[in-house]
Amino acid sequence: MPKVAVSSLTKITARMRGLSRLRYRSFPSEYDVLVIGAGLGGLATAVLLARMGYRILVLEKNEFVGGYASQVTYDGIGFDFGAQDITILGKEGMRIVRRLGIQDQLQPLHPHAVSIYPEHHFVWDSGSTKATRDYLLKHFPDESDALRHFFGEMNTIYREMDRYLTPRNFQPKLRAFPRLARYREFTAERFLREFFSDDILISLLSSYCLFYQGLPMQTLSALHFIGLLQSYFDTGAFYAKGGVGSLSQSMHRSLENLGVRFELNTPVNGIMIAMGRVSGASFDDGHSVGSNAVVSNIDPRVLRPLVPKPQDALIQTDPQPRVNHLSRCQLFAVLDNDALELPFVTFYATTYDKAEEYQAFVRGKPASMRIFCPPGGTRTLSIAIPAGFDTWQNALNDGKLAYDEKKEAMKARILELLWCAYLQLKGKVRVLGLVTPVDLSNLSGNLGGSLYGADAIPEQTGLRRTAIASLLPGLFLTGQWVAPGGSATLVLRGAALTAAAVDGYLRKMR
Repeated sequence: MPKVAVSSLTKITARMRGLSRLRYRSFPSEYDVLVIGAGLGGLATAVLLARMGYRILVLEKNEFVGGYASQVTYDGIGFDFGAQDITILGKEGMRIVRRLGIQDQLQPLHPHAVSIYPEHHFVWDSGSTKATRDYLLKHFPDESDALRHFFGEMNTIYREMDRYLTPRNFQPKLRAFPRLARYREFTAERFLREFFSDDILISLLSSYCLFYQGLPMQTLSALHFIGLLQSYFDTGAFYAKGGVGSLSQSMHRSLENLGVRFELNTPVNGIMIAMGRVSGASFDDGHSVGSNAVVSNIDPRVLRPLVPKPQDALIQTDPQPRVNHLSRCQLFAVLDNDALELPFVTFYATTYDKAEEYQAFVRGKPASMRIFCPPGGTRTLSIAIPAGFDTWQNALNDGKLAYDEKKEAMKARILELLWCAYLQLKGKVRVLGLVTPVDLSNLSGNLGGSLYGADAIPEQTGLRRTAIASLLPGLFLTGQWVAPGGSATLVLRGAALTAAAVDGYLRKMR
C-alpha cells in the first residue's frame, strides 16, 4: 500500500497553470469589487459580478483556486476531497448553474440508499420522489397516509425555499412564506415525528443527512434536512465530468475570458475603510489596492481581525454553539476491474430496530458511511465517514497511539463497514490514502479542517446563518459560512444572492 505524506496533499490537480505567482504586483488604483478567497463561493460570485460588467480582482492565499472544490492526487489519480456530487435546489438553482456556464459539465447520477437492520436490508433508488415513496409505502403500509402527507408537505416547503432563496425575495421577513415561518425553529427529528411513529422509518429517512451534515437529528435544522432530501427527489444528483474540481477550473477560465485578474499566494492582512465604507485591502509588504466593495469568501471569524477597530464589531460571527461533527474522514481507493459494479452514489447506514438504540443513532453515534464511485475512467472509490464517528474520536483520544496509527485504525474500521455493505468487494480494493480533518486543516488553512470550516455550521442552520451583507457598508460575505448555508448546492445559491446584493450597493453609489 503506497504511503502518501500529508505534505503531498498540496499537489492539487485544480492548480491553475499560467496564473501569476508573483505577490504584491502593482495594481490598478481601483477595482469595483475585490473577492477575497477563490473557493467555490468566491469564484461563482466573481463570475456573476463580472457578467454584470464590474471590474473584479480575485485574491487567494493558496497557490490554487477552488478551495474544497478541488482534487488531491494519489499515484497519479485525482480524487475530489471536498464536494463530490452536486444537487440543484429548485428551478432557480438550475438558472444559476446556466448563468455560471457549468451546466454542460454536470452528468446525472442515480443515488442508492442502503440501510442494514438486524432483520432486513433496505435498498432503494433515492433519485425520485415517486420511487422512494412507493418503496417506503411497500415496507411501511401502516404509515401510508402519513407518508403521503409527509412528501406533500416537504414538496410545499421546498417550493417556498426555492422562491425565498432568490435575490428578489431574500429577506428576513417570512410573512409570504408560511411553511418556512412555521418550521424555521424545528429540528429534523421534531419534523419527522410530526408525521411518523415508526422508529425504523424515521431512522431510514434520517440516514440521508447523517453523512452530509453529520449532526444528530435532534439538532439538525428541519429546513436544511428538507432542502437536501427533496433536492435529491426533485432534480436528482449530478457528477461533474472530470470531478467537482473541474467546475472551479471552468469558472476560472470564464473569469479569465471576462478579463478578471487573479493573484494567488496573496493573503490579505487588512480591510481598508474610508468615510465609514470599505475602500480596499492591504498586504503584508505595505501595498494596497482600492475598491468600492469587498466580497469575503473566508470564515467571518478569520475576517473580523482584518477589519480595523472599532468597525470590526460590525462583522457578525454566529454566536450559536458550534459542533464538529461536520469534519470528514475520507478513504480513497481503486477497484479491481472485475469488482462489483457499484451505483455511482451510495448512501449506507447501519441502524437498529429498538427504540433505545435508535435514540443512540440519532444522537450522533451511527455506523454511517457514504460510498462514491464516479462514472468512467479508472474505477475509483471514495468512502467518507463523519469525523464525529466513534472510532475516530476514540483514536484521537488515545494518547498511546501515534497519528499514523490513529489513521490506520480509522482505515481498518472504514473497510470493515465496507465489507459489511458489499462483501463482494473484499480483496478487490486497493487503498491509496486516507484524509482526516488534521490533513484537511494542513491543506486548506481552514480552522480545524472541516469540509464546511471548523465547527462552522451552527446546530440550527435553517435560515439563521450569518448575513451576506455585513453591517459595514461595502463588505459582503459569500460561501459556506454564511446564508443560506454550506454544501455546494447552497454555496452556489448564496453566490447569486451575494452578487445581487453587491450589484444593488454599487448601483446606489453611482
